[in-house]
Amino acid sequence: MSVTSNNTSGISGFRADFILRVDLSAALRRDTRPRFKFPENIGSRFRSDILERLQSQLPDQSKISMPWWLIIDTHLLNKALYDIRVAIEFTKYKAARNERWKNVKFLTYWIDPILHTLVGNSFPVTDAWGVMQEATRLGLILFLCKLRQISGQLGVETKLFVTKLKMLLLHGGLEVYLKSLEPMLLWTVVVGLLESWNKPEWLWYVEMTVILALELNLSTWDAVVATVKEVFWIEVVFDDELERCRERFESVLLVMS
Repeated sequence: MSVTSNNTSGISGFRADFILRVDLSAALRRDTRPRFKFPENIGSRFRSDILERLQSQLPDQSKISMPWWLIIDTHLLNKALYDIRVAIEFTKYKAARNERWKNVKFLTYWIDPILHTLVGNSFPVTDAWGVMQEATRLGLILFLCKLRQISGQLGVETKLFVTKLKMLLLHGGLEVYLKSLEPMLLWTVVVGLLESWNKPEWLWYVEMTVILALELNLSTWDAVVATVKEVFWIEVVFDDELERCRERFESVLLVMS
């Protein structure tokens, strides 16, 4: 069956999942809306099972609520932020049981639906609030693309978002974030730093990380790492990449401070 409509309701499950993943990958290369709508009921059993497991493990739901400073008055971003928080708690749940979570099922039914809402949904950057929202969107996309990559998706390319985030902050100014949201901005820049490795933008991200660290009175790389891990983090995904940034960060910090 050829696909000619803007949905996948008439396609068998496995083929529909594959088409949705390929369609999303193509949209990410251009930061445009995916061609096919993501069915609201796809993977609903998988997602419900995740929430049930977490609820039984975490009676205190504050563990998967958002930090007070991370609340952004935009439904699109708040929904994405909460779903990422749940995804991270799920990886911890699986890791504690020595169970595998990096697989296509987790990618298709949890990570991709979040990305589907963010890609191609850029915020107008006519004012500081727009810049703040757009920077957050780009940082979340970079983070989720990393999860796609380690969950088995081939051909994940993030250069477009690395460049867009740099240009946005370069022209929009780092002062756009409210004081309480500075940890989120630091997290966004550090994610860009990791994804810009071996790219022309890398040194710029190092310098921006140092600038924000000084603004937040963080005097060491370890202090920066501890701060960003309080936002969103998965230890086994990023830790090696973090460590390879230490030496350059410390040398630039020494010069700039």
